[in-house]
Amino acid sequence: MKKIPLNDETVQPEDQEVVWLKQKAKQATEKGDYAKAEELLNQAEGIDLKAIEQLEEMNQASNAHAQILFNFCESHKNEPGLLKLIGKLIANGSLANELISHKH
Repeated sequence: MKKIPLNDETVQPEDQEVVWLKQKAKQATEKGDYAKAEELLNQAEGIDLKAIEQLEEMNQASNAHAQILFNFCESHKNEPGLLKLIGKLIANGSLANELISHKH
């Protein structure tokens, strides 16, 4: 399972390469080179679609990890010390990184 970064850089509003491709497409349009502009915009769209796909994968992984954690806590609800430790690990992000870095 791939490690998912858990910081502010996980999702950027717009990839810098996409911004660059759109600028080049605008320049191509201004020069009347519509075929080049379309090619550049298609490349930008491909990058955006790949980013959406990656976000969907991250969301699915997150949901799976949440379900695993829920099931574990449910089956150990009579062990408050363990659940308190899990709560602390969740609060500082350690548990999320552990879940993400190991296969289940």
